[in-house]
Amino acid sequence: MSPSAGSAAGATALAWLSRPETDYGTLPSVGVANELPSEWGQCLEVRVRYRGYIDRQQRTAERAATWHETPLADQLWSRELTGLSREAGEKLRRWRPATVGQAARIAGVSPSDVAVLLVHARRGAAATP
Repeated sequence: MSPSAGSAAGATALAWLSRPETDYGTLPSVGVANELPSEWGQCLEVRVRYRGYIDRQQRTAERAATWHETPLADQLWSRELTGLSREAGEKLRRWRPATVGQAARIAGVSPSDVAVLLVHARRGAAATP
């Protein structure tokens, strides 16, 4: 599909650039000036095409930053922590981290172990009066 074949009427320049068959160089064909240096235009193309992925990664990073600060109660270590790998359970009980972020940085504790630990921490917080 040629740039002129696809109607740009009502579409923004960013929507136009997000199409796989277009690039920064085709903007003048739909009435949008492309006055940026070519390197910047290529950077803009990448950002526009991958903005959904970038936004999702930013949201994931923000969520991770909040759960890294989640405290782990001392009572957690005296309970049975089902769902953790044996190695993670042993290391967590030995080190007794104060937060989920500290637990995540212990060698041998996988991301899935951290997720299970978060569930146990939330259940423990809900059970505590």
